[in-house]
Amino acid sequence: MNKSSLVETLKTFSPKEIREFSEFVNSPFFNKNKNVIKLFDIIRRSYPDFEESRTEKTKVFKKIFHSKPYKDSTMRLLMYYLSEAGEKYLAISGFTKNEFRLKETLANEFHERGLIKEYEKVINSHKQYLEKAKFKDHDYFMNNFIYLEENLDLMYLKYEGKYEKFLTKENLESVTNNLTYYYLLRVFKFYTVSLNTMSLYNIEIDTSLFENLLANFDESSFESMPVIDIYYHIILSFTEPEEEKHYYKIKEL
Repeated sequence: MNKSSLVETLKTFSPKEIREFSEFVNSPFFNKNKNVIKLFDIIRRSYPDFEESRTEKTKVFKKIFHSKPYKDSTMRLLMYYLSEAGEKYLAISGFTKNEFRLKETLANEFHERGLIKEYEKVINSHKQYLEKAKFKDHDYFMNNFIYLEENLDLMYLKYEGKYEKFLTKENLESVTNNLTYYYLLRVFKFYTVSLNTMSLYNIEIDTSLFENLLANFDESSFESMPVIDIYYHIILSFTEPEEEKHYYKIKEL
């Protein structure tokens, strides 16, 4: 069993995660199979090394089913169910670590249920989260776009039919701009990766879509966004390697 994906995954768990996963497996909300609980209780005793002598399938099976004859299909099914529970635990654990994404899902639920006051509270918490942000990277602009879009949705609910109250030039430009900043940062980042890969490994990559975007890029429109300007000049340092000004501009930015 110690070479199975189940055990390989459990080996990566910290002691804290093992304890949390035990609570997860024992929760009827996530698992109702008592034999899955027994399986985990048995193999967790050999954590963190999971020695083969203690996790050998026939031995584990006997501890779960006692006098019943060994049946490999039953054992494999229990291991599958426990692996599935482990994947759910990791997904939920990772999801809850991202405060913004967690609240975004909660906001969507409140919106769908027409709970306007609760929806507004979550939106306000998003605003506070963004105000504390130390770096304005692509994640920041994506999150800010989501917040601004949520806020427009809230205004639709509160001022139904009175669109002039909130569909202002400033509001619409803020939504569009943040989405554009996110898009450009992601595109420019992958463009630099492509250019660097071609340079290092002497391979050809079709960058025509990137080049079309770059041809229409107006640097002056993004003076307030130096991180976009940095990527822009990194790209130019690849495409115009003889121009030293790009190096000095990157250094300045």
